[in-house]
Amino acid sequence: MNKVLFICVVYATQPEKTITLNSLANIKFEKNNIIASFAIWDNSQEGYESEAVKTMLKNHQVDIYHYGVNEKLSKVYNQLIAKYKSSNDWVVILDDDSVIDDEYIQGVLNFIDACSKNKSLIVAFPKIYNNNIMISPGYIKGVRGYLIQDIQHGMVNNKNIVAMMSGTVISLVSNVELPRFDERLSFYGVDTKFFLDIDDVNGGKYILPSLLEHNSALRNPAIKNTEYCARLINLFSARKVIFENTPFNQIRLFIYKLLVTIKLMITRKSLVYLKLLFA
Repeated sequence: MNKVLFICVVYATQPEKTITLNSLANIKFEKNNIIASFAIWDNSQEGYESEAVKTMLKNHQVDIYHYGVNEKLSKVYNQLIAKYKSSNDWVVILDDDSVIDDEYIQGVLNFIDACSKNKSLIVAFPKIYNNNIMISPGYIKGVRGYLIQDIQHGMVNNKNIVAMMSGTVISLVSNVELPRFDERLSFYGVDTKFFLDIDDVNGGKYILPSLLEHNSALRNPAIKNTEYCARLINLFSARKVIFENTPFNQIRLFIYKLLVTIKLMITRKSLVYLKLLFA
């Protein structure tokens, strides 16, 4: 049996009302040769009642964490992986709006089988779509990220391939040491830096034959300018960490920010985006 820990961070929605945990409750893990356990991190300030979600995921180990602060995702992942590493072989990281179905679970099993043949494999990830457009995985060139138009599932042969974190599967039995998540990052960039760090240790990556939907705030045309700008400030601040070792990173990042700022001021008709230049 494969011991798999599912990590899910919740913030604005009660755990038992999240799409993710409701979909996980419908999976017959034992029939898929999986011993599933759940670590649910409640990042809300006041905290949610936990008994309902424990009942929903009955017959499984369910641990819920709440400290009344909105903790950095990097710290959450590092803390939970370190705590459960000795009792699990695999970790699945999820957000609160992903539908997990039998197809996804089969993809996880495919990755587990691939790891038995290639001990350098560390991580696997699904294709993620937003409004029928694939937004993950992508690739890094210079100080920018680009979408991949067409990519097949299976082993990834190229470096600089990155992905969104939701649906990511991490091997704890690889012969390559797992990089820690960079705790200088809180939200944006946590995933990108992690996947690039895997390249640095020559860890293998694998694309699952699974598809997940994700509501991306950065791609929501209805988002207000103030919120959009605040998110972009977080994103550009993260890029300073992600690309700290890239040649001429400061000037390249500034030029990129300048072009984005000009474009947004014109298309969204707001001067609030001038703040990006100081991110």
